[in-house]
Parts: sequence; structure tokens; C-alpha cells
Amino acid sequence: MTLLVETMPNVRSASFCLAIPAGSVYEPSGEVSRSGTAMVLADLMFRGAGKLNGRQLLARIDELGLQNEESVTPGFMLFNGVCLKSKLSEVFRLYRDVIQRPLMPASHLQPAVEGLEQMLL
Repeated sequence: MTLLVETMPNVRSASFCLAIPAGSVYEPSGEVSRSGTAMVLADLMFRGAGKLNGRQLLARIDELGLQNEESVTPGFMLFNGVCLKSKLSEVFRLYRDVIQRPLMPASHLQPAVEGLEQMLL
């Protein structure tokens, strides 16, 4: 993993972008039924991770004062965030679980797909 850092001593916040090579180009070609898989996965990853269920994960994000968003480009799944720099280590521990240990409960798959469909309308 490559980490780029720009230190700004007088700034209390920190922003980051984690780029994971998991964008739409990695989806099987010619299979319409699998189009949007990366978008659905990005949604599911925040429905629980590590030892936290979805509600606990979102509550922890709020507790940390994290402003975050996830998106998918052709080449990458992007996780962007802004928080107080004093909270950055805790935020990265949280993202470690989101990226490496997402729960992705099967019961949440259909709502995630329906949410994506609504975005397309």
C-alpha cells in the first residue's frame, strides 16, 4: 500500500482517500445481471464490519465526527473521509475492519440492490 501525507501544522482536520482496486472494470463483462456489483459491495461494507453491526458502525462513525462517503469508479472503490486529525488513527482502525472484515449480511443484499436501482431512476 502507498501512503501519501502532506503535513499542515496549523490545520486540526485530516482528510483521506483510500483507493481499493475493485471498480467496475473488475466485474464480469457481458453479464448484465452483475453490473453494479462494486456499487452494491461498497454499500454492504458499511452495514457492519469487524465486531460492529450496521447501527453500531454508523454510531461509531458519528462518535468520531467522521464525514465520509464511498464511491466507485471504473478502476477503484473509493473511501473518502474528513475528521479531526486527533481521531485519524481510530478512523483508520475502523476502515481496516470495513475493508478487510465487512459483515455483508445476506439479509441486506436486496435493500442494497434496491437502493442502487433507486439512484438510477
